[in-house]
Amino acid sequence: PVPPPTLQDLNMYTQGVWNGILHFLVGERTSSPPPDSVLKFISDTGLMVPQQGQELKKDPKMVISSKGYDFMLKDVSLQVWSFVIAYLGTLAGGLATEALLLLSELAHCKVGEGYPVALLTKLSQTLMPRFKDFGLIYFVKGSKLFYPTAIAIGLIEGSIKASTSKLSSETVRGAEESKAIEEALALPDPSLSPHIAIIVQTNFSVAAYTCSSLHIHMLNLFCDPESMQVLPNLVLCSLTRDSVKAAFAQGIKARQILRFLKMHAHPRVLEMDDIVPPNVEDQIWLWEKELSRVNATPCYKIQCSDRECLDEVERYAKKLNGHLFKSEKNLINYVEFKVAEAVNGYRLRYERSQALKSAQMQIDT
Repeated sequence: PVPPPTLQDLNMYTQGVWNGILHFLVGERTSSPPPDSVLKFISDTGLMVPQQGQELKKDPKMVISSKGYDFMLKDVSLQVWSFVIAYLGTLAGGLATEALLLLSELAHCKVGEGYPVALLTKLSQTLMPRFKDFGLIYFVKGSKLFYPTAIAIGLIEGSIKASTSKLSSETVRGAEESKAIEEALALPDPSLSPHIAIIVQTNFSVAAYTCSSLHIHMLNLFCDPESMQVLPNLVLCSLTRDSVKAAFAQGIKARQILRFLKMHAHPRVLEMDDIVPPNVEDQIWLWEKELSRVNATPCYKIQCSDRECLDEVERYAKKLNGHLFKSEKNLINYVEFKVAEAVNGYRLRYERSQALKSAQMQIDT
């Protein structure tokens, strides 16, 4: 007989499935990419977008979007729910109802216990491959049993609890995180652990206690890669203006960076008044505000006689890369000073030629 999976096997399987998805989101390509159903969800929901400048290419390089970064910051159960809801939206009415019934049945199962696939309806059996893609169930090769994972059993119950309860205090959270980190480092494969503990210092240095390459890639999204030092169980790096603005260019927001740093703060840091030093937090906000900074550009106003002259002068100014703004109502073009003389000279020649044409037409008539 085929030996059943242990609880540790099931937990590592689920974590491996979701780590594979998150690795893909941050741009790390593994030997086994996510299944097509997962890739379709990522594409349809906009978790990844074409890299800037490659939007029109047939096969553009995809990078994580702001929405994708928000997705990564969610709890695993919420990430699973996102996939399940998107999947239910693709199903016909009867099959969607069957999927919900199957989820409710899984909620009453026991982790580590096998259940015969034959007991399920034919419709439910057609849903099993997708539930396997999402890490909800586990199959042992050569066995006719399926094993619900902890995330599947707690999916419905956990979502209800999450909507009706809150964390009691930061101290309790800190104690839980501290214990979780110790347990994570004791796993057979610590790189599969979802736990990370971050300390941000006033000099913009970041120390992250983690064994996961996924966490390293996430830090790489907004920390300076050249400053990164990877040690056993510890990653050292720095927040810089260029690295943070590079994250902004990918669509990541200041609030998301700060949320990540606070959400994964070291247990000892959670006991402090400021999880992220105020000077670091303020600077990250200021770097984001630079994106919407208004720059004053000296310009020259060129008054045109009619709409045709307005359009012709605009075309010529754009050809010289000096056009700034056009007011159709007032028939005015605004151009940079460097091209003002050339553009104004062109306007005078154009209006003179138009006047000569008009005079010639009057003589001919």
